[in-house]
Amino acid sequence: MDTKQKHRDGRRPAPADGRQARQRAEEARRQAMNQVPAQAPRSEGPLPQEEVYRPTPTQARHSQETREMPSQQKAPAQPRRRGTKKHRPFGKSAARRQARNGGKPAASAQKKNAPAVIYTKPLPFNLNRLLIQLLTVAALVLTFTLGLSIFFKVEYVTVSGANIYSEWDIQQASGIEAGDALLSFSRARAGAKIQAELPYVDRVRFGIKLPNTVIIDITEIEVTYAIQATDGLWWFITSDGRVVERTDEGTASNFTKITGVIIEYPEPNTDAVAWEQLVATDPSQTGEASTEETDHPVTVTNADRLAVALRIVKAMEANDVVGEVAEVDVSDLGAIMLAYGTRYEVRVGNTDNLEFKISAMNAAISEMSDYQRGILDVTFVIWPDRVVFTPSEE
Repeated sequence: MDTKQKHRDGRRPAPADGRQARQRAEEARRQAMNQVPAQAPRSEGPLPQEEVYRPTPTQARHSQETREMPSQQKAPAQPRRRGTKKHRPFGKSAARRQARNGGKPAASAQKKNAPAVIYTKPLPFNLNRLLIQLLTVAALVLTFTLGLSIFFKVEYVTVSGANIYSEWDIQQASGIEAGDALLSFSRARAGAKIQAELPYVDRVRFGIKLPNTVIIDITEIEVTYAIQATDGLWWFITSDGRVVERTDEGTASNFTKITGVIIEYPEPNTDAVAWEQLVATDPSQTGEASTEETDHPVTVTNADRLAVALRIVKAMEANDVVGEVAEVDVSDLGAIMLAYGTRYEVRVGNTDNLEFKISAMNAAISEMSDYQRGILDVTFVIWPDRVVFTPSEE
């Protein structure tokens, strides 16, 4: 292309000598940058630590000899490009500072790694301050309690679970009246009053319904048994041995009678106490094995008979035969007898396995016909694993 054509394009040709001169200068500069002098000029005295020679990134990247240069030699200043930043190799300065400190980390590193611990001098114990705090808490609790007592009053009393007694009887027996504190009345005292005045009440529970209602939930005694006292009168007792109330002989005949034991000085809502009368009996009556070494006969008290009778009635309740047995005769603990209505005479024998014997009796009767009558032997003496039935001759 000729010169005229280049001038038409707007570009001016550069002389060939100038281009070559610039290339030679660039190569000389690169050689100067890559060339490291064999020995740096020594200064007249020891260099301070701040003036230790550190290679530039270009020299550290292109020359291994620069990394092995002694720290006391100072390299000549090298030209650097405009816009580049002079920086130190990562981790070198920290290692040099640790070497200067004799292997110990620098103070700045120690401060950085040390946990932040601030010592606070404990305050002396102040008894007056503690008493003030306790009095303040007590005052707040008392104020809260009094506030509840003032603002919540009893206006209504509801009763649930009552069949024998009326709601009015239970409310009057509890002693709870309108205007009493709803949250602070004594539940234990009210329950004790109800059970003391109403002997058929077995358990009492209380509840409250804000803002003005007390709820009384009672459980009444469902089953009672008749037993005779020393004065000839009949009394109702529970399977736990608690005396309920006195009755007459005609009414007692409609309940299961416990015979062969009598109680003394019965009082409602008290435990029945058997009349202490010692009777000499054979050891077989209590289910104990007789021994030849025994010189004195075994004595059985009415308390023993009463305990056995209560075991039997509890077993009856567990097998749901309450009301079917008319009489429990424990006059002879070696030959206990039950009268199952008017159909069966049940021979229980001694006191061994009473619960199992009552269960076996119930299972045998449930499989028999309604017209059958006779004697059921659940002593397991004739047959160790079988209930023996002997029909009556009628």
